[in-house]
Amino acid sequence: MQRTISWQNPTQYTDGTPIGTEGSTLFVHVWRDGAEVYQTLPNVTTFPIEVNPGVTNVWQLQAELNGQKSALSPAYSYTEPFQTPMAPAQVRVS
Repeated sequence: MQRTISWQNPTQYTDGTPIGTEGSTLFVHVWRDGAEVYQTLPNVTTFPIEVNPGVTNVWQLQAELNGQKSALSPAYSYTEPFQTPMAPAQVRVS
């Protein structure tokens, strides 16, 4: 099953100064369960993820700007729920 993870790109460095946009290329690294699974294209803010019903995954992100990587984001845990079956279509008593 496919879902979409999304985020807001950082606008400041860790010292609080603003990130300039001229000449900067921001990539985001997507981590699942402690392993890096993808690096986005420049300046992307969404990514399709594969999930399985009943399975819990822990997602984190890491920004990379001009070769410098940030710390990992706080972890986000997501469990895809199981789908509920429909009730039987017809009940008959004989």
